[in-house]
Amino acid sequence: MCYYSNMHKHNRGFTIVELLIVIVVIAILASITLVSYSGIRERAHNVVILSAVDSWVELLSASYVLNGTVAINFAPDHGGGICLGDPADYPAISQLAKNECYPDYFADQEIQDKLSSVGNASMKTYPFDIGNGNYTRGVQYTFEGDGHAYVHYDLVGTGQKCALSGAASIGDTINTKSTDCKIDMTEKLGGHPLDFNWAN
Repeated sequence: MCYYSNMHKHNRGFTIVELLIVIVVIAILASITLVSYSGIRERAHNVVILSAVDSWVELLSASYVLNGTVAINFAPDHGGGICLGDPADYPAISQLAKNECYPDYFADQEIQDKLSSVGNASMKTYPFDIGNGNYTRGVQYTFEGDGHAYVHYDLVGTGQKCALSGAASIGDTINTKSTDCKIDMTEKLGGHPLDFNWAN
C-alpha cells in the first residue's frame, strides 16, 4: 500500500511554468523555421529571375550584333518600356492586366516575333508584390531620358545584390519590398545612344 502511495506521488503532471517553457521553445523553433523557409523561397525566386534576365541580355546582344539594332520600337502606348517575351506568357491576373508585366508596361507580339527570329529567351517568372500595391513579373526593356536603353528587373526582398554583370541597383520609393535593378544595354554593347535604331 505504501509502495502504491509513493508511486502516486511521483506521477504528478507538468506545472504551468514547465508547460510555458515548452510552448516558448516550440514558438522559437517555429519562428526560426519560418524565417529559414522564407529566405530559401526568396533566393529560389531570385535565381529564376536572374536566369531570365541573363538570357534576355544575351538575346538582345545577339540581335544587336546580327542586325545592328535590338529591333525594338517604343510606341507612345508602351509608356517608355515594354515587357520582354510572348504576350501569351502574361495572362491577366488580379494585380496585372493581360500582357502587362509592370504598371503600364505591356508585351508586344511584333517585337517578340522579331526577337524570336534571332533566338529564344526565358520569361517564366512569378508575379510578386514590389510594394505599395504594385506587382511585377518577367523582364522589362526601357528607353530612358538619358538616351540609353536598359534591361530592367526586380528581385524579391530589399537590399539584394543585382548580381549580373553591368547591373546596378536603383533607389526607388515605389519598391518597398523588392530591389529594383537595371542593366545599361547601350553601355554594355559599347554603342553611342544614337547607334540604336528602333525598328518600325
